[in-house]
Amino acid sequence: MLYYLLRYTITPLARFLFSVRIMGRENLPKLAVLAANHSDNSDPVFLSMVTRRRIFFLAKHDVAEAVNKFIEWLVKSTGNVLIERGKGESQKAIDQAAELIKKGYYFGIFPEGSTINKNYTFYKKEGHTGVARIALQARVPVVPIAIIGNKGLFPHKAILPRFLSKSIVKIGKPLDFSEYYGRQNNKKITRKVTDIIMKEIRNLEKSEKT
Repeated sequence: MLYYLLRYTITPLARFLFSVRIMGRENLPKLAVLAANHSDNSDPVFLSMVTRRRIFFLAKHDVAEAVNKFIEWLVKSTGNVLIERGKGESQKAIDQAAELIKKGYYFGIFPEGSTINKNYTFYKKEGHTGVARIALQARVPVVPIAIIGNKGLFPHKAILPRFLSKSIVKIGKPLDFSEYYGRQNNKKITRKVTDIIMKEIRNLEKSEKT
């Protein structure tokens, strides 16, 4: 209930205030993992604009607590998948994500990771392989998405967002990894798949900036 209340209040408000343009909605398949770049704490709101269907997200429990009290509350209250610290916990999160996709929901993930520092740069340059593990276990394509123009909208530790100009959410064509389905525990395969996904996300970012 809370998710839909927020979904139909915050998302339309953000679309109005920040002049958001959505490109490529025709590229969304029935089932998929939605993989986007991550440059601001507002990214989940912008990613939610691409469809009216429910999108669940993956987040680290300790990161949600550290970033912002509102973000922590939001993540925990809307039923998203949290990764706890400890051996085997990441697989539990992968299992939950795959089950949600099988039930017909989209699953959103930011392969760069969920930790953004005050300069809007990341502690890990290459993508995390969780995106590949989820897609290969759920046996669905991955849709690369670039969120452009919202950097600095919701600063680290901020209570209220800043007002920025135009933002764009660009949806790429789905990536088919069916040849690797069922091989989600093969580290070489998941690294390869993740690198392909990250390359496509970067290409979407570059194509909009050039």
